[in-house]
Amino acid sequence: MRRHHVPCFAATGAGIAAVKRELSLTPELDSVSKLADTVAEVSADDDWTPDLEYKVALAVEEIGMNIVSYAGLSNDQAIQVTIDSTPESVTVVFSDPGPAFNPFVDAPAPDLEASVADRRIGGLGVHLVETLMDMVSYDRGSGRNNLTMVANRAK
Repeated sequence: MRRHHVPCFAATGAGIAAVKRELSLTPELDSVSKLADTVAEVSADDDWTPDLEYKVALAVEEIGMNIVSYAGLSNDQAIQVTIDSTPESVTVVFSDPGPAFNPFVDAPAPDLEASVADRRIGGLGVHLVETLMDMVSYDRGSGRNNLTMVANRAK
């Protein structure tokens, strides 16, 4: 894993400075825990509330696990992740070279009315991400899946 710490040149807001991290991860389960560590670092560096850290960490873990588990990437195909924390919001962008797949459209929606015994396995994670985040989007560009998640910071 390569980490790129992008320096922040100016503090804005009420003592809150922008913090940005760029990572290049191998598609392995260990990378998801390294990504979780980076989320915790950014949270500490930019003074996130516990609620914000929880939401972002859970969404990042879910998307990271899905990419590692289902994108069919080889070890030489890096997953690029950018975490950008500003006074207004936290934006996380995942980019991977796997086959085109928009989890917000292509994954079957979970049946939230079915009992646990009757419910199909899978699909709840993407629903959880959509519920936790204030904005989610997907696009395909330059041969890569690009998934963006935004959590607004409390005013």
